[in-house]
Amino acid sequence: MTDSVPAAARPASRSRAMLDSSLISMFTDSLLGGCVARGQYRFDLALASARRLRHSLVVSLSQIRYFVAVAEEKNVGRAARRLRIAQPPISRHIRSLEDELGAALFTRTARGMELLPAGEVFLDRARKILDAVDEAATATRCAARPG
Repeated sequence: MTDSVPAAARPASRSRAMLDSSLISMFTDSLLGGCVARGQYRFDLALASARRLRHSLVVSLSQIRYFVAVAEEKNVGRAARRLRIAQPPISRHIRSLEDELGAALFTRTARGMELLPAGEVFLDRARKILDAVDEAATATRCAARPG
């Protein structure tokens, strides 16, 4: 019955579920060397690996820049002024970053934001990432110059 309904007319959740299912199947096959995952353990392994791959790609440079600014300013308002953007996007990016990392980076206080131990670890690495990106951009510009 649903096969006669065009894909565009089907509910988005069903289409999404079918897409997720086919992607998991493709990933499972490639992970297991073409073998069909027959056991729950293999499926769980493939799903966990797929989630790790997905999560390794979702932290953006803007999230890192916003995080560093808030950590250095210890206040979202001051970080927003420094970055010349509004406060809500910074707050959303910080929450999204914490969700993606699976750890709280700040404790929110009446006076602003204070780094938690996980935030201090991430701050050190975030600065290195931003420095590396700046160096790469500078080297690229130098290589692109004629002569």
